[in-house]
Amino acid sequence: MTVDEISAAAIRGEGIHYREPVEDRALYGKLYMIYRQYRDGTITKATGAQRKTEALFEHKKDKLDRQTLSEEARRSAALYQQIEYCVSEYCKCPSRENADRMIETIYHIRKEQAKEFYKPDTEE
Repeated sequence: MTVDEISAAAIRGEGIHYREPVEDRALYGKLYMIYRQYRDGTITKATGAQRKTEALFEHKKDKLDRQTLSEEARRSAALYQQIEYCVSEYCKCPSRENADRMIETIYHIRKEQAKEFYKPDTEE
């Protein structure tokens, strides 16, 4: 649902479907209460407009937070899938190339970069 559809439903006092995203349902509840308070005369039009602006801002922020979390979850799932593949390949054939691929996938560093970080101590 769009914000305008949610707002129109709140004005008319119609409910929205329970399968709508939680952010949309929260916005509907806030707008419904704002419109109800305005109709009852407990808040002024200016106060209602201010509260509506705040509710819309929170709704946009909540939607963005959910989208960000979803993207992070997808990236994490893809990374774990790559790691699982590399580990299974290494278990099938424990070669240096497969070990390098596994390290590259897990730590996001290439073999050449790893050599710079993990030089053996020759001073003894």
